[in-house]
Amino acid sequence: MFSTTLKFYCVLFAFILSSISPACARFHGLYAGAHLGAMILKGEHKYTNASPKEGKVVLGDMSYIVGLQGGYMNYLMDSRIVIGAELGISMPGLNTTKDLKIEGGALEGKVNIRHRYKFGLALFGGMVLNPKVMIYVKIGLESNKFDLNYSRLTFQVPSFEKYSVSVRGLVPGLGVYYKIGPKLFVGGEYNYSIMKKMQPRLDTVPLNGAARGYTFSPIQHRVVARIMRVF
Repeated sequence: MFSTTLKFYCVLFAFILSSISPACARFHGLYAGAHLGAMILKGEHKYTNASPKEGKVVLGDMSYIVGLQGGYMNYLMDSRIVIGAELGISMPGLNTTKDLKIEGGALEGKVNIRHRYKFGLALFGGMVLNPKVMIYVKIGLESNKFDLNYSRLTFQVPSFEKYSVSVRGLVPGLGVYYKIGPKLFVGGEYNYSIMKKMQPRLDTVPLNGAARGYTFSPIQHRVVARIMRVF
């Protein structure tokens, strides 16, 4: 009995796989779409002066992210494999404020971190599991724009300064798409942005007895819902 049941499921699975064709899978062609989700900013911001100690804030702030994507995917005949490339732009909602102070010392100011936008290019490879479902992995390179606004600085006049910095990141990810219409797909994706460390300020001449510096090392986890239309 068990052997007969096992044979039945094997035959059924083989039939499902063999039934996949470009006509029914339709994971092929130019596409455009949008995404909406949540992200968490990780990493740290460091503040240093002449003290051997440093002030370090470990980041863990959540925000929304929304954007557009478009690209091309190619369904390889008789292989169930899909490959492609994608361009995307996103507008994160990240806006967080942290204290500047050396460990054990007094408050010396604040920093407001705002993630203005990101854009990038990604390559992906996927597998069609059945006529409606595709899973994929991707690797991308992106550019992120951050505003770092420092205020209430107790050690200088004026008591504020602003830096607008761009930083590149390597972004691996994975996701799934589900076909809800002949050319319309919905899905979900997780990606992990590993950005380069940035140092917007590094004094070479002491100011009020201390050479000061700011170091920002961001990492982001993102989970988004996606929708796309194939043309």
